Amino acid sequence: MLLQNKGGMFEPLRWSGSIRDFPYFNEYPWLERYKTKNYYVGASAAWDFFQDLPIGFDAYIFIHHVELCDPKWLKQQQKRVNTPFYVLLSGNDYNINIPNTTFIPYTHWHYDLQKIVDWWGIQKTPDHKKYKFSAVNNRITQAKVWITTKLLISSRNESLIINNPNWIESKNIHNWEHCGNPILDELTDIFLQEFIDLELKDEFDKDKNFQRYNSNPWQPLYTDTSIHFTNGSHHYSFMMDDYFPYTFPGPHIDEKTFKCLVAGTAFIPVAQFEIYKSLENFGLQFDYGFNTEWDNDPGNLSRFENIIKLIDLLNDYSKEELYSKTKDISIYNQQYIFDGKFYKNCELHNEECIEQLHQLIA
Repeated sequence: MLLQNKGGMFEPLRWSGSIRDFPYFNEYPWLERYKTKNYYVGASAAWDFFQDLPIGFDAYIFIHHVELCDPKWLKQQQKRVNTPFYVLLSGNDYNINIPNTTFIPYTHWHYDLQKIVDWWGIQKTPDHKKYKFSAVNNRITQAKVWITTKLLISSRNESLIINNPNWIESKNIHNWEHCGNPILDELTDIFLQEFIDLELKDEFDKDKNFQRYNSNPWQPLYTDTSIHFTNGSHHYSFMMDDYFPYTFPGPHIDEKTFKCLVAGTAFIPVAQFEIYKSLENFGLQFDYGFNTEWDNDPGNLSRFENIIKLIDLLNDYSKEELYSKTKDISIYNQQYIFDGKFYKNCELHNEECIEQLHQLIA
């Protein structure tokens, strides 16, 4: 079954069904050896991709590219079908315990970066910066509110900020309920009091919210700023499920981070934990000259409280000083990607992962 999505995405069209009908062997040639098997494949899998799985297959293979996996859905479906699941996704499974389910850390990050370069080309990153910080608060979430509000109250005149109060879904902001952290709850209250109607916009078109249009790294949000706050859509790492703690698989890294890397711009990951560490595993570096240990903290509230405190620290520097502290590492990462080294490391990693899959599924 072919499921349509908008054109111009990093991933191919979402698809699910018998591997005998799989249309993407050119994208995933390592699956071709199984084309006569009684296997089920979900490609470009997403949160809203599946309902109940069909029963009767000998194995189920899920390939996550742009979207995250859903551990709760996997647990529910495993109870129904009681058949081996193989879940391929970028990042780490953090030993999440789902019976009869194996996670394979197959990455797409290098493919996505290469698409951005192919689509938008390579330009020289300007040395003169107009802004200290930048951030985008579209499709507003709880974490985006915290970071955007802090930037607005502490450095609005020195920042390039997009704030779109017309794109709020109650589930993403937990109906404006407090989280229990006084620093973060105060920021939520300030946003509601002062910025809920503040519209700061660029030329973004909500109807074109897919990567071919929203992945341009050569725009002021990245080229003209010293540090960009990525404001990712999913910031949850530590989780509780039926009173059992676990760490959500990831981290989820998307075009918000990739644009910074291609533009040679330093960034603060406003997302899940271990963004820096996961990219360092493939050769990038993030010695920005200030403390980034908070990125290793899976605690959602404690991690974001420390990012808020970091903003206070960074505000003690001028935009020129911040750019000077981060320039060499950012340009190093940019060139590492342009030279194909990041791509090569990811490919070597994927070869090992696919060999692992072959051994497990044989």
